[in-house]
Amino acid sequence: MLKKIRLVLAILFIFLLTFFFLDYAGVLPNGLHTLAHFQFVPSVMMAMSLEFTTLVILVVLTALLGRIYCSVICPLGVYQDFVYWVSKKVHKKKHSAYSKPITWLRYVVLAIAFIAFITNFTLIVGLLDPYAAYGRIATDLFRPVYLFANNLLADYFESTGDYYILPVEIGIISVFSLVVAVITILLVTVLSFANGRTYCNTICPVGTLLGLLSKVSLFKVRIDESKCNKCGLCAMSCKASCINSKDCAIDYSRCVDCFDCLQKCKRDALHFQREVKKTAIGSIASDERREFITTSIALTTGVIASVALPRTLLADNNSKTNNTKADDIDSKIAIAPPGAISHQHLISRCTSCHLCIDRCPQSVLKPAKMEYGISGIMMPVMDYMNGFCNYHCNVCASVCPNGALNTPNAAHNKERIQVGIAKYRKELCQVNTMNISCGICATNCPTNAITMLPNPSNPKYKIPLVDESKCIGCGACEYYCPTTKNKAISVQGSKVHKLVDN
Repeated sequence: MLKKIRLVLAILFIFLLTFFFLDYAGVLPNGLHTLAHFQFVPSVMMAMSLEFTTLVILVVLTALLGRIYCSVICPLGVYQDFVYWVSKKVHKKKHSAYSKPITWLRYVVLAIAFIAFITNFTLIVGLLDPYAAYGRIATDLFRPVYLFANNLLADYFESTGDYYILPVEIGIISVFSLVVAVITILLVTVLSFANGRTYCNTICPVGTLLGLLSKVSLFKVRIDESKCNKCGLCAMSCKASCINSKDCAIDYSRCVDCFDCLQKCKRDALHFQREVKKTAIGSIASDERREFITTSIALTTGVIASVALPRTLLADNNSKTNNTKADDIDSKIAIAPPGAISHQHLISRCTSCHLCIDRCPQSVLKPAKMEYGISGIMMPVMDYMNGFCNYHCNVCASVCPNGALNTPNAAHNKERIQVGIAKYRKELCQVNTMNISCGICATNCPTNAITMLPNPSNPKYKIPLVDESKCIGCGACEYYCPTTKNKAISVQGSKVHKLVDN
């Protein structure tokens, strides 16, 4: 029964989360971004904003039930289970066996992730975060396949005279991100196909950290030695290779609570339960209850405290960044999405899960190359080549699970956030080059920051004047500018965003 419940919940989680990435038509409500908030690394990022609720829930859940997160909530973990299930269908006689943990590798990767986290080198954190890794796989690999299938159906319905499904454009949003996604899925698939949860228990830092917590979890898969005959059926079914049937021992740091072993045991020697230590009158020993409560409080406090240092570093870095002039505008500076507050804030929180890029209805968010530096590779950056930031749209901030974009400014002041300033280049404007009237940029400016004034060199025609105190850098003027190769008006980014009075 426990296995069936776990399977139903795991399938539900991964289906909804995956389809949320694939859903180009907006069938699912943006409220489903809550599923992303329940991922471990995003919950740690949110704790840096003193929002501890989700992190506490995940820590307490692990302290109570072990690594349920890895077997139910984590999409990359559920994907590994699916691959291993396929491998057993291909090799029908395939079975697992107990293997010793590669402890040194697990803790080295965990140390690297922790150092990267406290130093705000979030490129490494994003590469190792299982949720962010799955997000890039879904965006860069699964979504194009889904769109291709959509277009095939669209062609079929069109041939019958129906237009229930419309074709959509398919493209690569980032070559580098695509390569990273391909390498990640190949590594995870190969390891999972061969040995089940090897990636989860040797490389994933979240798995290692939760494995430490699960060692003291209240409920565990326990072996009743009085019933066990050491047949090894449980070890053969264990995808984590953590059951030593000869010694009747389980490595709880690697057990992901898949419950496969429970139904394989023919002697009812395995149970998911508390360790029963009875007193003379048959009650649970009070010292065990005290030990569990004390350990749970200590673990919860320890994990919360682990974000205190990076939060302090972030505050120091942001204080330095905020000393930068708010009008530090330059064409070489990347245009960060509204809600980012500053480049530094975005870099310190974003793990490049690409949920904001995937859900952007205007397709103006693209994975960064080197616009933010090495640490900011694959993070969202604004690109107005094929669209502009809708004046009232706040989708990117609403779905961000890390606190990188869903800041108070984004929630209440989207229309006032200045991500950059439009700059006019008269030598490129067709009013000057072709002696014709235009004014398209002024017509499409949502904040009335652009007015048309007589051209000093030819008063017959008017040229745009940008009021920088009103411009928010939405890119509408740049997108609609009819000049082709180089835009006569374009947005130049700001390292620190500010609010303007519109």
